[in-house]
Amino acid sequence: MKLRNNLILGVVFSICIACGGTSKTETKENEEVKTDVSELTYLQIYQLVLEQANGSGMDFHGEGYGMEAAEKVTLSQGDSCGEKNCGNLMVVTNSGDMPIKFAVKANFALPGNPLTEMIREYRVEANETAIIGCSHLCYAGSSYKFDREIISAAFISD
Repeated sequence: MKLRNNLILGVVFSICIACGGTSKTETKENEEVKTDVSELTYLQIYQLVLEQANGSGMDFHGEGYGMEAAEKVTLSQGDSCGEKNCGNLMVVTNSGDMPIKFAVKANFALPGNPLTEMIREYRVEANETAIIGCSHLCYAGSSYKFDREIISAAFISD
């Protein structure tokens, strides 16, 4: 009787371990399904490259607002970022005495992916710096450069 109970407990324990192991394996497999950059969506690219922004970035749609403030904003690189530090933070500095809203176009080429650009709008306060993401997409052991260009910049009068 004791042997039979131990055998039943052993079988139940083995089934529980097998079920738990399968669940973990399936989760891991689901996480690794998209390994090709050609399958990345707009949102995934945004999360991997631009989400580090602190400049209140949002999608930019419509017409620009001129370049009246262009000489007061400077686009440059900061500290390292990305998977295994394969890129640098992209920063915009406002050297003026008024807040500025600006739009930045990011151009990129990901093999087999139809997405080639993103345009985001940001705000940077007077004499402040805004982070607008990483210079590279670091994904699946490769690095893809994201070229940035300020395409519109205007003073904000609050």
